Amino acid sequence: MKNLPRIFFLLVSFLLLAVVLFAAGDGKLHVYYVNVGQGDAEYIIFPDGSNMLIDGGPDSTPSTSNPIIYFLAGKGISFGAGKLDRMMLSHDHSDHYSGLSAVYGVGITVDTYYDSFIGSGAGSLRSTAKARSNWVDTKTLPNSNTTPLFTVTNSTPPVYVYLLHNGTAFPYDPLESENDYSLVVRIVFGNSTFIFGGDAGASGSYRPLEGWLVNQYGSSLQSDMYKVHHHGSSTSSSSNFLSYLKPRY
Repeated sequence: MKNLPRIFFLLVSFLLLAVVLFAAGDGKLHVYYVNVGQGDAEYIIFPDGSNMLIDGGPDSTPSTSNPIIYFLAGKGISFGAGKLDRMMLSHDHSDHYSGLSAVYGVGITVDTYYDSFIGSGAGSLRSTAKARSNWVDTKTLPNSNTTPLFTVTNSTPPVYVYLLHNGTAFPYDPLESENDYSLVVRIVFGNSTFIFGGDAGASGSYRPLEGWLVNQYGSSLQSDMYKVHHHGSSTSSSSNFLSYLKPRY
């Protein structure tokens, strides 16, 4: 903990586990790991006050009862009037994309949407995301550990967001699992680092994305905070991958 000054951990009821680096909009970084049940959702507030949602968790009917909608409302992103600066879908499984559809369903707008658009499923987000007029800036995503996907410059130090995997490490086969086409993101804020990899897998998966990451990036994968892949599945977080990642938490 002494090597990560100014990082505080916050557990709030059943709703979320949050890693907090200072306060929103005042040069600090917040990373929230939101409890959406059987699924994933992470919400980030950058030091300049801009935000990003990675995945949204599973479906809920009606949309207004979805855990991610309640969470965002608590952060001031309200039904019909709120805005997300950035949204990212890690991969095409409903326990990751359904909550994002709910975000759209309650009228929250999104400036920039990141997605590999690789998937065999018929999810509504998948078939309509490019056409949705409020998601105005859909990006083509490169793999890179040296060129950031984007940088938050109005911050000391700046925040660098790298996309380590854009979903194209392997030839796509629609009969296989979308898990190993997950987007993998690494965030660097000074000496603090975070990694998010959706449902990336190791041995026992269709395609060993964790092994590909090790071969591609080696020791530069090191990250202080690791959101475990695939909800802690036995087919992810291999000992080899963790030996390169060396997470503190």
